[in-house]
Amino acid sequence: MYNFYFHSGELASGTGTDWNSIYFQVAGGIVGALLGALASLFVYHLGQKAERDKRLIESIEKSKQADQLDFDKLMYFNHLIINSFSHVSLLALNVKKATEKFKESNKTQAPLISISSGRTLKRLTSKIDQEELYKVYTRNINHSDIEQIFIMFDYFEDKIIEFEGVIDKMIHSVHTRTVQFVSMLESLNNESVSLSIFLESNDAGDESLVALNQKFAEIKSKQFESGLTAEIAEYMKQYVEPLSKWIESLEGSSLDMYIFNISKAIEQVFKNYNALIRHNESYMEDLTEIGTDLQSGLDNMKPGLEPLANFLRAKNQSLKRN
Repeated sequence: MYNFYFHSGELASGTGTDWNSIYFQVAGGIVGALLGALASLFVYHLGQKAERDKRLIESIEKSKQADQLDFDKLMYFNHLIINSFSHVSLLALNVKKATEKFKESNKTQAPLISISSGRTLKRLTSKIDQEELYKVYTRNINHSDIEQIFIMFDYFEDKIIEFEGVIDKMIHSVHTRTVQFVSMLESLNNESVSLSIFLESNDAGDESLVALNQKFAEIKSKQFESGLTAEIAEYMKQYVEPLSKWIESLEGSSLDMYIFNISKAIEQVFKNYNALIRHNESYMEDLTEIGTDLQSGLDNMKPGLEPLANFLRAKNQSLKRN
């Protein structure tokens, strides 16, 4: 048996097969395959990492772009708020000044209060996408003040529409009342001139009456330069009131008709004058109430604007650092 195996070994050796070579070839192939697999895995891993890094960079860039877009939208929103707030503040201030000026005047003229174009307010209340701004605001600022901001500017817009309505009504009414007043003054002066002519024709001319009629003519000439309402107080002070006192001093049955006509005309002038004053006072009361409402709304709104202003200030500083 020993000889058999021995000879078998010899037989095997005698075939010329190099088992060591085969072993190294197989082992080398396996190692090469493993190295290739490892290299492929490494390359794949690098590719995956590069792809992840790329997606991460893209995500960061998209996030930055989204943040910048939100910042730009909120900056524009803040711009509209500031301009609209200033617009309403200026109107409230003008109403306050006009009210104070009216109280110190003779109240024959109701001041016309100009109002600048409220385009930014209209844009804020009607033209911007409020839903989108609400999402942007609440995404960046954990506060519910934006709802109150929209509510308050809608309120301001309604108040300004009310203000414009009062102004339009006042302009028409004051013009109508002033024209009526001037017409009554003309009628009164016609009666006064008729009496003056009558007295002169009877050699009883009165210098006081002549002087009053001349004063009327002087005021009337100024009226064409300064407008109808500008000289109402002067008509009353320098013509109507002195004429009323003068007519009360007259006696004589021959003058009864003139006295009656002039007295009646004076009564109508005073009645119209007092109605004009009351109308102006009522008009100013309406405007004062609107102005007070606007100012109250502005005061209540100020704290609600701080979160947005603070966020934009901090965000702007952060962007500058980056």
